[in-house]
Amino acid sequence: MGEEMIVEPTITLTASEYAKFWQQTTLRDQFAMAALTGMIADPNGPDYRSVPKKAYEMADAMLEARKEKK
Repeated sequence: MGEEMIVEPTITLTASEYAKFWQQTTLRDQFAMAALTGMIADPNGPDYRSVPKKAYEMADAMLEARKEKK
């Protein structure tokens, strides 16, 4: 038998909802999203339950590195 495929529902946003989302998103959130993308792409990466916390830890490290550059 083949593997069962799980399909998550798609979230649809209007243009104004999309704009509001990005207006409320901090640079820390954006760094965490970028880190998260890389971590979940690695099949040998961290356990999924620890990923959100690690993504924000990486975001905080990026913000610190940014301060040091100035």
